[in-house]
Amino acid sequence: MSNRTQGLTIVNSIDNSKVDEGMASLKRNLGVVNSEIRANMSAFDKSEKSMKKYQTSIDGLNKKMKVQKQMLSQAEQELKDVNTNYEKAKSTIGQVEQAYRKLVEAEKKEKAELDKSKEALKGVGT
Repeated sequence: MSNRTQGLTIVNSIDNSKVDEGMASLKRNLGVVNSEIRANMSAFDKSEKSMKKYQTSIDGLNKKMKVQKQMLSQAEQELKDVNTNYEKAKSTIGQVEQAYRKLVEAEKKEKAELDKSKEALKGVGT
């Protein structure tokens, strides 16, 4: 015997479109920074060891690190949002489970009462 409650649906939908767009933008920025580093570093000879070369390298790496920090920050925020939604869904599922159990118990009691009533009617009818 299968006990099923009809008409109850839990949907957990998360709109990640803005997060995905933001992350794609940050990845493009990271690509631009990498291109800038290569372009700036190509101005120096391979054997050149000047302060300007090292400063250019440091500046490029700092830009790259800044974009990567933004990407990390956005990913952390997305994780927090997903965790929040998960906790809400878990709470809702717990409440629905509890309500379902109550309905099953009520159905069992009502069925028992119905069976008693049927037996009483059979006894009166004979």
